[in-house]
Amino acid sequence: MSATAYREGEAGIVGPGVIGEVATQLGSNLSLSPYCLLPESFGAIGGSLGKAARLRTPVWPGLLNPALHIALSDADGRSSQALDFILQPLRDLQNERFAEETESTRRWIKQRIKRLEGGHEEWTTDLVDDPTRESRPAQIAELRRRLKPRMLVENPAPGQLVKVMSNSEDGALLVTFDDNSLSVLLDAATTKAANDFRLLEHGWQGRTFEIPKVKGPYTGPIVEPFISCLIVCHPDTLGRLLSSKEPVVAQFCRQLVTLSACEGSPKGSIDSGKSVELFDRWKESIRELVVRRRAGAAYRIELSRRAEDLAMNHWRQEMRQTSASSSQQSRLVVAAEPRKPVARR
Repeated sequence: MSATAYREGEAGIVGPGVIGEVATQLGSNLSLSPYCLLPESFGAIGGSLGKAARLRTPVWPGLLNPALHIALSDADGRSSQALDFILQPLRDLQNERFAEETESTRRWIKQRIKRLEGGHEEWTTDLVDDPTRESRPAQIAELRRRLKPRMLVENPAPGQLVKVMSNSEDGALLVTFDDNSLSVLLDAATTKAANDFRLLEHGWQGRTFEIPKVKGPYTGPIVEPFISCLIVCHPDTLGRLLSSKEPVVAQFCRQLVTLSACEGSPKGSIDSGKSVELFDRWKESIRELVVRRRAGAAYRIELSRRAEDLAMNHWRQEMRQTSASSSQQSRLVVAAEPRKPVARR
C-alpha cells in the first residue's frame, strides 16, 4: 500500500515499523500476541488522522475514510491495559488543547473569526480557492478547529455521541467502549442509544447523518462523519452484542472486526527503559499526525496493484454470496407459502 499527498513530499508519515514495534513490545510485556494489538494501533492512527486521509479503491467510485470498528474480547483486562497505552498520546494532545483554550482565549478566537469574516464582504476575491495558510479562509478554518478540539471520546453515555460531534470541527472521532459502558449502551439500544448506533454506522461508511429529534447545537445534518470505534469488553458482553436482534445493533455488528485475546510468549522481565523510549516515539508519531490533521492536510491512500486485485476478488465473492443468499431466501419463502386447495369436481 502506498500513500500520496496532495502536497508533494508529505507522504509516508508513519511507517509500519513504529506500529509493529508498539504491538510487539506491548504484546511481550502483557503476554499477548502482537497480531491482536495491531488493529488497536491502526485504530489509533486513523483516529489521529481523521479526515486528513482517504482511501481510493477499485470497487468504490469515491474516496473512503479509513474508519475501523473493532471489538476485542478481554477476559482478564490485559487488552484494556494495552489500549490505555496506545491511546494515551491522543488523550494527552486533546487535554493539552482543552487546557490551552481558556474562556478568555475562546472569546478572543470568536472575535477574531468575526473580524476575518467581516473582511469577506469587502475582499471576497481573497476568499475564493486560496489554499495558503495566510489566506482568510485558512485562518478562519484553523481558528474554528481550535474551538472544537474533540478527537477522542471514551465510554460515552447513551445519547451522548451525537452531542459530542458538536465539539469536533472536522466531524471525525475515535470512540471507545469498555465492558460497563457497552452494557449500558445495549440496555438503551431501543431508546437513547438508537441514534448512537446509527451514527456509528454512518461514521464507518462516511455517509451524511440526518439527526432526528435531538436537542443541542446540531440542527443540520452531520456531513460525511468519520468515526472509528474500539470496543474492549468481557466475552459475555461481546456475545450479547453480536447476538442482539435489535436492527440498529445488528447493522452496526456487520461492520465490526471481532477478535479474541491471543496468548503470546511470556517474558521474564520488562525493560522499562525500552518501554519509555518506545512510548516517546509513539507519542511523537501521533502528535505529527494530529498536527497535520489540524493544519488541514489531505492525503490520498492508494492500494498497490496486488492489493487492488485482492479487493476486487473479495468484492466479487461478496456479491456472489449475497446474490446466492437472496435467491435461497426467495425459494424458502415460496416453499413456506401455503398451497391453495384444489377444488374437486
